[in-house]
Amino acid sequence: MKLEEAKRRIGVPELWRHFGYQGDPKPSCKCPWRDEKKPSFSVDPGGKLWHDFATAEGGDAIDFLSRASGLRVHAKTNSGFVLGRVCS
Repeated sequence: MKLEEAKRRIGVPELWRHFGYQGDPKPSCKCPWRDEKKPSFSVDPGGKLWHDFATAEGGDAIDFLSRASGLRVHAKTNSGFVLGRVCS
């Protein structure tokens, strides 16, 4: 799967479940990789974009994969293959 195709087909909710994060990815939710008492994280209704209000990080599914897995930003070009395997 090419990167652009992966970005169209795979959203943050699929990756959220793949990594086993608790809760539901929605417009107001708790950050999946930080312990917090109040929601500071948001996933858009279409599931394609996310934003962490506590750190000002955000982006698309590729950025979520990068943050959740610890991949460095320059390694994202290989993420299309990883995303295809995550959700296939």
